[in-house]
Amino acid sequence: MKTLGILAASVAAALSASMATACGSGSTPNDAGDDAPVGCGGCGCGDAAPQTQTIGVPFTPCSDAGDAGDAGELDASGGDAGSVCYDSCQAACQAALSGSLCAGTSEDAGATIAECQITALCTGRKLEGLAVPTAGSSLGARLARMAWLEAASVRAFEQLARELRHHGAPAALVRRAEKAARDEARHARIMARLAKRNGARVPAAPVARPCVRDLESIARENAVEACVGETFGAAQAALWARRDDALGRAMRSIAPDELEHAALGWDVAAWAEARLSTDARARVHAARAAAARELLQSTRTSPVDRALAESMNASLWAA
Repeated sequence: MKTLGILAASVAAALSASMATACGSGSTPNDAGDDAPVGCGGCGCGDAAPQTQTIGVPFTPCSDAGDAGDAGELDASGGDAGSVCYDSCQAACQAALSGSLCAGTSEDAGATIAECQITALCTGRKLEGLAVPTAGSSLGARLARMAWLEAASVRAFEQLARELRHHGAPAALVRRAEKAARDEARHARIMARLAKRNGARVPAAPVARPCVRDLESIARENAVEACVGETFGAAQAALWARRDDALGRAMRSIAPDELEHAALGWDVAAWAEARLSTDARARVHAARAAAARELLQSTRTSPVDRALAESMNASLWAA
């Protein structure tokens, strides 16, 4: 699959740009050397703008406790379960959830709390117009939302396979869509287990719609959800996979699949758009451009996400 190789190269270049920004922005990478973003951006979360929320991370300032220790595993509240100290509020936030930003500190029963701002976690492909549940402030709630989105992606790929078959797409594209649905079912189980481990319950998955749409509608949704959303989500998953914790281990299993799903989206775009009229293609391209602009706007508060989005925009969306 030529598209996969091209897309992998673009993602690798975007990761390099994003990591360079992270290392030069005053952030503190964790022990694995990563600075993975926590952001929704345009990755199909169904929000007009990123939903920034704050979690409290208890920590001990190193001035009070000696040398800094290693970051521990995340507990159910999103805090750091290890007995460690950090040089700053930002260092505590980065160790808890890489890509989060310190908004200040507070005191609770004598403990110092880092107020860490993050945006909603998400991954996968969603059906156009699908109402996405909001996430609570805990890590478990965000993981549950990710699991729900993965389950929603199962329905989206099942729908895509059905519609591709109806419109006479090559059998290889149909098989790849069917495989993607199976991948997303596995991803949903992985994220649901993580959510449950962190004290959250995953909402029931959405039901699939039975209709088959016209080719322009399919191409438009694919341009937004796959060529922009899933492509950016695949790059985010690759960054998350560099974490040395439970989320990182989960993403090391998920990230390669997400890259394949993004490549499928670009191949679907090439097949579908070749069969559209000039005016219809222009509308599809306009929808993709609008999604890319929205993503760039939504990542303005995260240097890591912004660098990732700008690199991908230059190599893929604006090309």
